[in-house]
Amino acid sequence: MVCPKCNGKGFVDNPRFYSYKTGCNDAYMHGIEPTKKCKNCNGKGYIISDINGVASRLLSAANGSTITPREAKQMYDVIMK
Repeated sequence: MVCPKCNGKGFVDNPRFYSYKTGCNDAYMHGIEPTKKCKNCNGKGYIISDINGVASRLLSAANGSTITPREAKQMYDVIMK
C-alpha cells in the first residue's frame, strides 16, 4: 500500500531545512536538503504488509520503477503467509 506518511513519494519535509537559523537559502548553501527520506517506508513510498500492498507495488513496478531485493523478500513473505 502507499505509505500514509509520505503519500507514496518516499520523502518528507526536512524540518531542519525550514528552521535553519539564518533562513532557507543559507540552509541550502550549507548542504541541508529540503526533504529527507521517509522513515516509515524507508524512502520507497510503499509499505508491503498485505496482499494489497504487494499488488500496488507490482503495479508500480509494471510502470517502470524497480523492485529491490528487500522488497521482493517482503512480497514473498506476505504471499507465503
